[in-house]
Amino acid sequence: MTKFSIRKIDEMREVLMDSTASAPEQLYFVIHQPGKNVTILPHYRLGREYPKTYGHFHKPEAEERYRILMGEVGILIQKGVDHVEEIRLIKLKKGGQFTVPKGYAHSLINLGRGPVVTLDDHDPEKFENDYHLIKGKHGFAYYLTEEKGKLKTIPNPNYVRVPSLIKEEV
Repeated sequence: MTKFSIRKIDEMREVLMDSTASAPEQLYFVIHQPGKNVTILPHYRLGREYPKTYGHFHKPEAEERYRILMGEVGILIQKGVDHVEEIRLIKLKKGGQFTVPKGYAHSLINLGRGPVVTLDDHDPEKFENDYHLIKGKHGFAYYLTEEKGKLKTIPNPNYVRVPSLIKEEV
């Protein structure tokens, strides 16, 4: 069964660096089809932040595979919340693929100048998305912003201690 959902700005405010940031009403779109979900993440800004998806863990823990159909995307992955063991930003372009490891939260970040379109293999019969832990910390351990045309990371003050962000290009 195919479903369509829209993530709106008011739903995202709880995970933004600036909860009062201006942004479009409709932030991103997901076409849900078990095992073949399409996410469309337009180009805009969430205040100073790059456009992003809400971010979540899986229950039970499960891998999730992504393929980039259009655009330049960063996949922010984080292991742990109260004690962050690792946080990485994996940069991919059209045609790139990445598997989110078991036990990692993840969020898509639009790092390009146009829309991002991804395909993932999430199947709700195998695992559910759990947004609770990320919501409790008001986002991931780092916020990703742009300053003078370059990526800038800003630590989320709701975390006590976080490791350095590891950046990779795939």
